[in-house]
Amino acid sequence: MGMDKKEIRRYCRRMREEQSAELAAEKSHEICRQILASEEYKKADSVLVYIATQGEVSLEEVIRDAWEKGKVVASPRVEGKTMDFYRINSFEELEEGNFHVWEPRKECEVFTPGQQTLFLVPGVAYDESRRRVGYGGGFYDRFLERFPWLPTTGIGYEFQILPEVPCEPTDIPMKKILTEKGWRIEIQ
Repeated sequence: MGMDKKEIRRYCRRMREEQSAELAAEKSHEICRQILASEEYKKADSVLVYIATQGEVSLEEVIRDAWEKGKVVASPRVEGKTMDFYRINSFEELEEGNFHVWEPRKECEVFTPGQQTLFLVPGVAYDESRRRVGYGGGFYDRFLERFPWLPTTGIGYEFQILPEVPCEPTDIPMKKILTEKGWRIEIQ
């Protein structure tokens, strides 16, 4: 395929925009259903999530289920070049932040992931080797440098899986990828 990261971002953004809201909701529901049925989710006491924007897979069902089950839910907030996750107890604790992304308010409590934390990661594109193309800020890769042991699941639609994506030395591959068609798992 041979696209560079800029072309990949343009292609995937166009694919998300061309997808109807109904189809995106159906696919998001199927992805959430698979997360909720997974052993990793059932065992987790906390979940690191993102708040969907610009046609991303919505994790709202997972977030609501986690709150109902008493799990800690944390989402990212960016300050300068650093991204940390903050505990949220309702959608009312979010505000519009950088890049028109919904983030926890400053007064929310910073959350440090533990051994039972499930990490659901957004991405622009992935490949069959579980490499991820993000939005270009490097925030998730820098966060994972601090918590390299976290079990990462890249979340996306099936059209976001490409044969190969360009990779930098700082790019950290996902342990798993989940689309509406199912899981792609790291081979041990």
